[in-house]
Amino acid sequence: MYRKIRLAVFGILSVFSIVTYNFDEKHLTIIVPSYNNEKWLEKNLRSVFMQKYSNYYVIYRDDCSKDKTYSKACKLVHDLGMQDKISIIRNENRRGKAANLWLTIHERDTGVLIPDDSIIVILDGDDWYPHDGVFSYLNELYQQKDIWLTYGGFKEYPSGRKCWNDTVPQAVIDANSFRKASPAAGSQQRTFYAWLYRQIKLEDFIWNGSFIPVASDIAKILPMMEMSGQKILYIQDTIYIYNRATELNDDKINRANSQWTIDHYFRMKQPYFRLNEPKSLSREVEPIDCIVFVNENRFKSNIQQVKITLQEHLLSIGNLILISNVKDRYKVLTLDGQSFDIKKREDLISIFGHITSKYIAFIDYHKVAHIKNIDLLKVHQALNETQAFGFDLINFQQTNSNLEQLGDNLCAWQIGKKATRFKQCSPINGMVYLKDQITSFIEDRSCANLLDFKKKWQDFCLENDNMHRICLTIK
Repeated sequence: MYRKIRLAVFGILSVFSIVTYNFDEKHLTIIVPSYNNEKWLEKNLRSVFMQKYSNYYVIYRDDCSKDKTYSKACKLVHDLGMQDKISIIRNENRRGKAANLWLTIHERDTGVLIPDDSIIVILDGDDWYPHDGVFSYLNELYQQKDIWLTYGGFKEYPSGRKCWNDTVPQAVIDANSFRKASPAAGSQQRTFYAWLYRQIKLEDFIWNGSFIPVASDIAKILPMMEMSGQKILYIQDTIYIYNRATELNDDKINRANSQWTIDHYFRMKQPYFRLNEPKSLSREVEPIDCIVFVNENRFKSNIQQVKITLQEHLLSIGNLILISNVKDRYKVLTLDGQSFDIKKREDLISIFGHITSKYIAFIDYHKVAHIKNIDLLKVHQALNETQAFGFDLINFQQTNSNLEQLGDNLCAWQIGKKATRFKQCSPINGMVYLKDQITSFIEDRSCANLLDFKKKWQDFCLENDNMHRICLTIK
């Protein structure tokens, strides 16, 4: 999906003259999303490499430019001898800024690891820095102040107009009403901790089945402001040049009504809860327990064959619970190594009580052949990372349309754009869900039995309030 050249060399270290404190250098990850910027790329990258700072790394993403952006960027970095300070990624297809940032920060397709405590610094490919002390300045702010996010500090080129933002009013912070604040809230220079960005759900970057094409900044900055609260800093000093001479500004190439529609859509979403301390996504994974639906004959006969067949299609299976539904009578078989425990006439909550994993996989044994060698450890990792609604093991009649590529064959689809998946094939069969989500649903909806649960869950998945939710699959 992309070509990559790892480029860089260690620059000469010197001390930024206006810095009076000897701070350790925090790690900065400079992400440069770029498209058709051959005219501006030299000014852009030179302003990065001239920084009197050593602990940074640049990820330059050329979004399938039609001009010579990629080749000229590679040549410039080589000529400057900065190969060890930058990776240049070229997309084979146009993805847009929102997708490029998400893929980069979540380490999906670059091969570059970004620590949770690295400070993400966004520099658009047609903008640049005004002097060589910007990184030192940002480092000083993060060292001196208890902050998670900064914004502001730009000056327009060529007009010289200064940043139109201001400090967020205390009343907005107290009421967590950032989505009702000024439309320009959170402008460049945007910086934030990697762990903070990773708390945003994938579904909150998706609009109409795809990563948002315009107004992408609002989708990331509002959730991070809500989670940060008092730990936001508005920068008044000029540390960023916002290029208005280019023809590629969003407001110039996209109709105003499209920007307004998307902006309004994200401002109408529920706000994120305030975080009291840094929070990293869990990277711990474990086998996933499976609930397998079998007919009565299969249930009574060769149990070992069920296990063997499942292991031909799924890796990292946890406990197995086999369920046969005969006139509301359930037979449950839990598999724990070679120890079998048969229970009868259990209610649904008792059945799910046998699940010990964070997620549950639901599998119809007669359709297991549709599952193609999926490692449930990777399923667990993907659900943790994206906080998606569910994971589709079957990929039932999915075409490439309305599938967002997330790297490593992982794809995402929005329920509203693929509703036939849940209409033609049960939203239980071949799906993985969060255990707590399922058990809470059963209790809240008073599901009397398995058939009742399946029907109510299908209705729930197809409710209008869930059309925006995201499921994952392997393509």
